[in-house]
Amino acid sequence: MERLKHVYLLWNGRVSRKTYWIFSAPIVALFLLVEFIFTNLNEYIYYAILVLVIYTSLMINLKRAHDRNRTGFFSLLLLVPLVSLWPLVEFGFLAGTDGTNKYGDPDVW
Repeated sequence: MERLKHVYLLWNGRVSRKTYWIFSAPIVALFLLVEFIFTNLNEYIYYAILVLVIYTSLMINLKRAHDRNRTGFFSLLLLVPLVSLWPLVEFGFLAGTDGTNKYGDPDVW
């Protein structure tokens, strides 16, 4: 439970590529389920789930940026068409910085 809290709710710290992929997959699956399968949900439930998906995605991307020794503002590039490919490659495929950086110790999970 502590791990879920760290990855999904807190903004500080770092996450490795492995953690990034493991914890991003359920968020993407939830979004796809809500968007394409449960299209007739009550609008309040729909927006509550959407806020949950956006917040947790933001937290994971922010921590992954920290692992690459970048500020969380680098995650905002995900909102720019075409330019968003750059952070996607960095977050998903490039290793984080070795050892401790200004954002803390590396993710060991």
